[in-house]
Amino acid sequence: MNINLHENKARNGVLYFGWILFFVCLFFRGCGNSANPVDTDKVIIPAVTKSLPTDTGIENIPIEVPKWYRDKTTENKYLKDLSEAEQRILAYQEEIDNMQSEFMWSDSIKKAELYRLATELKSFESQFEDENLKLTINGIIAGNEVKEITPNYTIKERRIDVPIKQVKFRMLVGGGLGNSITFDKPLFNANVGFQNAKGNIIRFSFDTEKRIMIGYDFSLFKIQK
Repeated sequence: MNINLHENKARNGVLYFGWILFFVCLFFRGCGNSANPVDTDKVIIPAVTKSLPTDTGIENIPIEVPKWYRDKTTENKYLKDLSEAEQRILAYQEEIDNMQSEFMWSDSIKKAELYRLATELKSFESQFEDENLKLTINGIIAGNEVKEITPNYTIKERRIDVPIKQVKFRMLVGGGLGNSITFDKPLFNANVGFQNAKGNIIRFSFDTEKRIMIGYDFSLFKIQK
């Protein structure tokens, strides 16, 4: 009789330990990263507009443009070998040469007018823009030289997806109370639980009837806003 009692206890202990081991294995299988797609949250980065300090120490360095002769047989080949920037510089130099030639052959009134146009106070503005930045360059020209430049920029508003940090492990504690159908046998229990990355929870409980319980809660579905 005693032998059968001990065998039953050992059998029940092994069975109980097996269930514990089964639930623990399920729990740790879900402790890695969740198989669900990573949740993200829309974050709006507001636009930023700022003016950089005005630069007044600008050095105007003369550009030496090499002299070349127009020749119908070589002009096209020569221009093809130049970059766009070099072609623009040559065009600017040609414009200056024409102005100087006009100045030399003009009367005193025309010379005074050309001189005034070349040396009067001027302002300029140039804008650049792409999908991320808007840049405006303002400047002042005096005495035919750039005297100051002020950059103004706006970093445009952006919307980015930021991954929401996922819970990989959480510990929970709690308790509960119960009773029989006739309300003549109150029962209290305390429990501790552990939640993995998939939201599944393994629970260990102990009640006032001196019973130890283990449970496992699965996540069936979730509703996202």
